[in-house]
Amino acid sequence: MTIQMERRHFYQIVIQEAHQRQKTVRLLFRCDAPDERRFLRLTIIPQAD
Repeated sequence: MTIQMERRHFYQIVIQEAHQRQKTVRLLFRCDAPDERRFLRLTIIPQAD
């Protein structure tokens, strides 16, 4: 399994859990540029069907 497939699988699980539990999920992660350290926040807010 490639890193891209693993990443996609991870986000599928996170989205599924947020939807099933009807709870907001916040993820903080690094996304560095060549000359600076950057932190990003992803917020997943479930919506009713």
